[in-house]
Amino acid sequence: MSSSFQQILSLLFPRRCPVCGEMIRAAAPQLCENCAAQWQKESALPCPLCQRKARECRCAPAALSGISNMVVYSAGFYDPGNTHAVTSRLVYALKHRTDDGAAHALARDLAGVILRDFLAEGEDIRTWTITYAPRSAAGLAENGFDQSRRLAKLCARYSGARFEEIFRRDGGEMQKHLAADERRTNAAASIRLRHPGWTYSGKYILVDDIVTTGATLAECAALLRQSGARSVVLAAALRTRPKRKKRPEQTELWFAPSEI
Repeated sequence: MSSSFQQILSLLFPRRCPVCGEMIRAAAPQLCENCAAQWQKESALPCPLCQRKARECRCAPAALSGISNMVVYSAGFYDPGNTHAVTSRLVYALKHRTDDGAAHALARDLAGVILRDFLAEGEDIRTWTITYAPRSAAGLAENGFDQSRRLAKLCARYSGARFEEIFRRDGGEMQKHLAADERRTNAAASIRLRHPGWTYSGKYILVDDIVTTGATLAECAALLRQSGARSVVLAAALRTRPKRKKRPEQTELWFAPSEI
């Protein structure tokens, strides 16, 4: 498609920013100028544990803390309580809107994070396969599409990796309604390989929309490793921002330690 024809299309059918609804006439950007600038600021906020930005942070979510060599890539941190943030509105658009503007914006940034590290390690992204953690039946019924599948396909397009559907989900509840231990149980009970007898001996990037505890990705990674995968890395458009554990309050003793 020629650039002039694209310009004509953009004039006739201007795209809108998935965050604020402002018209976008340029061909490439997925966010308007203001929302893109704010998203860059929010994605640069540091992790409270390691003080690195999300794109450099490698702090392991709860379900992955005991798994060695498990890298999690993400483009930004998500704070569910900050509903006015561009990040929160991107999440809403990703999960609830049928257009793929938010998915394009997040997938492009996530692909950039992955490619940066792969190039530094001398890895050829074309030898890797991108797949995704499927949405629950309840989640599919709610909105009619799987945002993680959309993200994974776009991330593969932006990065140059292969895309393959490897997992299926038999029922299951939406993870957002469950506590951490319930998420692990729910993922283990509902996620299956599409072809249980196959050997998956390649290198895989597992994509999800948001990682909170990591239970869903941990289950998918375990299934791949049990089926012979050489390497598995995890990638999420966003990670729920880690919280620093509060130190227990120091209680003053009414007696001197020497009296014990």
